[in-house]
Amino acid sequence: MNDLEKIDELRQRMRLSYTEAKLALDAAGGDLIQALISLEREAGSSRDQLLGKGKETWEVVKDGVIKASKARVKLKRGEKVLFTLPAPVGALGLVGALASTPIAVVGLAGTALALARKCTLEIDGEMDKG
Repeated sequence: MNDLEKIDELRQRMRLSYTEAKLALDAAGGDLIQALISLEREAGSSRDQLLGKGKETWEVVKDGVIKASKARVKLKRGEKVLFTLPAPVGALGLVGALASTPIAVVGLAGTALALARKCTLEIDGEMDKG
């Protein structure tokens, strides 16, 4: 089997460019089997790194959800709490307002009324403690 056939074999099996296949074959001293083994090892370590990053990302998301679930949004006038709801519910309301014009209008009217009555919004709990 000549070098071009080996390169074509590497390209087909590992989905490589000609350059990548040639470099792998050269690194293996022209041995097709050794080039395939080396490429499989590299692919496996890349996959392991990707899985590791995925697990790290999941942990960050999970921690964020746990912190958010402990947080509360409070509507206050002065020191008096008028309304309290879990932060995730408030976030769902925001998403709903962005997705639906009637909900957005109600939200805008409620915000204007709250501002007119000198109300404030506070986030109490884990979210603001980072």
